[in-house]
Amino acid sequence: MTKRVILILFITAISFQACKQSNDQVPVVSEKVDSLSANTGNNEIIIANPIVYDVIIENLNKDDLWQEESLKNFSRQLLVNQYFQAVYNGEIEAYDLFTDQKMSREELKEFEQTVEFDRSKVGKIQFYEQWYLDTTTYQLRKQVKELVFGYHKLTTDSVMVGYKPVFRIYMKSK
Repeated sequence: MTKRVILILFITAISFQACKQSNDQVPVVSEKVDSLSANTGNNEIIIANPIVYDVIIENLNKDDLWQEESLKNFSRQLLVNQYFQAVYNGEIEAYDLFTDQKMSREELKEFEQTVEFDRSKVGKIQFYEQWYLDTTTYQLRKQVKELVFGYHKLTTDSVMVGYKPVFRIYMKSK
């Protein structure tokens, strides 16, 4: 009986020791970055590099009043047209999301002429951002690194299937 109790205590002690987390295993973000703003000085730490998230920029469900309210002051078509025009003008470059190959103006033009695509269907932007936290003021600053535009795909019954990528834009650093 005593051997059994000793064995149980020994296994319990080893289990607690194995589960104990040392301080060097806890990730601490402490990388200082040069400030892009004179107001923040050099008190910023990177808290996300990158963070990736989607923003729906078109409400396909007009019964969704919350989404309608969220987008009421947003000029979706103006934004989409500006980026397309900038690609055509050679001011920015568009890349294929899956191959990461630069898309030529001709390839983009061909893509726009497909039956499946229309600029008015662009309803989502995926953001790749770096987030900074000023440790003095606790202001959060976000820097967009990449944008991916997506257009909605519907079934023949007009049921939303999902989104397909149009292109990726790498933002130029200032």
